[in-house]
Amino acid sequence: MGYPLRALVICCLLGLAAAPVRAAEVHLRGHWLQVVDDKDSLVGVLSRAEEGDAVAAELYLQAYRDGVAVGEEVHHFALDETVRLFAIPLEDDVDCYRVVGVVGLDAEGRQVSATDDSSPETGECCGPAALPTQGLRSS
Repeated sequence: MGYPLRALVICCLLGLAAAPVRAAEVHLRGHWLQVVDDKDSLVGVLSRAEEGDAVAAELYLQAYRDGVAVGEEVHHFALDETVRLFAIPLEDDVDCYRVVGVVGLDAEGRQVSATDDSSPETGECCGPAALPTQGLRSS
């Protein structure tokens, strides 16, 4: 067997041995502001692949006041079902939240793939993924 053919065979065998490319196991499907139990809240929908390893998700948010980043929050959610609705009460001194990322976690707490599929909101502060709170709060 010639060298080019041998190299091609080895590449094919290595390709077969490699792990398959997997789609994201956790998705942030959407998020919006809503009053829940008389509190302004960030509400959203997380989903996980039915056959995937993800059992939890972490949602990373950047908080802004007067256009300046004032902190980051991490919220952990168990994903017992394939779809999970969540509500996070908003802090009083925060003008908006920006979704920084979502991370899927397996049973051992290791990261699995995740993606934010939510559509950008219009009229948001601090970028396309930020959520203004002024629309809900009374002046």
